[in-house]
Amino acid sequence: PVQLGLVRARAEYPLLQLVDARLAGVSQETLWGQLGLAEANAELRSLLGEAEKLLASEQGAPPEMQLAPANSLFRSVDVNLPPGHLGGRDQAVLLLMRNTGSLPAKWSIKYPNEADLQLPHWVDAAELSPEELKQGMLVDRGIFTAHPRKGELAPGADALITIGMSHVAADEFELPLLLVVESGKRLILNVRGRTLAPREPYLHLPSRELLLGPTPLGLPKPHRHTLELPNWSDVPLAYELDTGLLATLNEHNFGFDVLSCAEPRGVIPPGGTARIPFAFQPLEAREYTLAVPLRVGDADGREEPTTRVLRLKALGHDPADGSIPAAHEAARLALAPPFQQIAMAEAEQPMRLSLDRCVFGRAPIGSSVRQLVVLSNKSSCPCEFEWDTTHPMYGLRVTVYPSHGTVAAGQHLCCKVTMVGAGPAENLRFTLACNLEPQWTPELAAANAALVAEAAAKAEAARSGRQSVTVATPKLRGITALHAMGERQQRISRLAA
Repeated sequence: PVQLGLVRARAEYPLLQLVDARLAGVSQETLWGQLGLAEANAELRSLLGEAEKLLASEQGAPPEMQLAPANSLFRSVDVNLPPGHLGGRDQAVLLLMRNTGSLPAKWSIKYPNEADLQLPHWVDAAELSPEELKQGMLVDRGIFTAHPRKGELAPGADALITIGMSHVAADEFELPLLLVVESGKRLILNVRGRTLAPREPYLHLPSRELLLGPTPLGLPKPHRHTLELPNWSDVPLAYELDTGLLATLNEHNFGFDVLSCAEPRGVIPPGGTARIPFAFQPLEAREYTLAVPLRVGDADGREEPTTRVLRLKALGHDPADGSIPAAHEAARLALAPPFQQIAMAEAEQPMRLSLDRCVFGRAPIGSSVRQLVVLSNKSSCPCEFEWDTTHPMYGLRVTVYPSHGTVAAGQHLCCKVTMVGAGPAENLRFTLACNLEPQWTPELAAANAALVAEAAAKAEAARSGRQSVTVATPKLRGITALHAMGERQQRISRLAA
């Protein structure tokens, strides 16, 4: 046989990725981890599952699959929002979704009550469970919102999605949102949030796993790692780590202090952060894993403390093998984008940083490493800035010059961030805030207030105009029901064919 030509074909499906996330007052890297966006993107990049293949096929999925609960068919990712106070300001998480594939992509976000298969009115629906009733209440009252809920993206195009939460009732809330990519992946975004009552003690731990970075064997002194515990409530929190399992681990390692904590207890002021130091000095090139109970309660002792369990993972490695720390650093850097891609409102963020993270890498003890960060004023008025010089690490391990100043409208300024390699070996990872204060003129202040009021009115109109999901639809009777039965039988016949 004679080969006349070579035909190559490539089959793809629409591919979407979440490339940025923003929430006022929360660092981008912290938010990226709390929202589980790295896990969500990995699922969106993965191959289609059996249910997704059937739904994307020409004949479609059978009715029983379309009516099945979404969590039994598709993977879910926990999206943990930071807690807020009752009657406080609404939260608005901005997500930037991009079409990274080569095909146009239609997408939609569905609430739990919205099924692909529309049932006739004469069909008796099952009674709603207490969980489903609560989810319907969350949608009806606008406690959780998502906007926009559908769209179409050309290759390389972006869509800005806002997930909002209103703090109108003190409780813990959860609402699964189904992200549907037509002819592609389906993913459940399990949005979780909490509204705190006045003087309610609460410790927000979106991740109960603490991963200590790779530590080489043979260090003369232990490697220091720090766990940060932020207090989002309005009362002081008392905490205490149970170090009994740490002592047991050290006993099993010939009485050597492989892992220890010098400050296992303390009090976190309202809005403050506790920094708990761990000292790690491995004897073997392996992973050390243990669960550590953490008791948290009101510092005044009015309520019984609650117990959480932290899972510690510490990795010891051969100092001659540089691939392990390099792989760990590469995996951490891949979790979030390096710079801001979402343009926020002037009232939320009048200035923008050229970098969201300063990654200094490994630096010798006694050295100084520097990076430049550019502050750009995107607003229409001058803006004052001041870095948080009260942070425990400021002046000890990191400095910023200039630490404060004013940037004119449309201008920029370079800040020099310096990390000082002083003291014992330590894995540094913390957030340093930059406080912004726009210098509004009376005219600009009035215009900004009008824009804020207009946005609030639009949000309230969208919330009040939403159709209730908990009101039962009246059933059809007589000849209308017979017509509906005939239409349903024809639809089922087409699906079976």
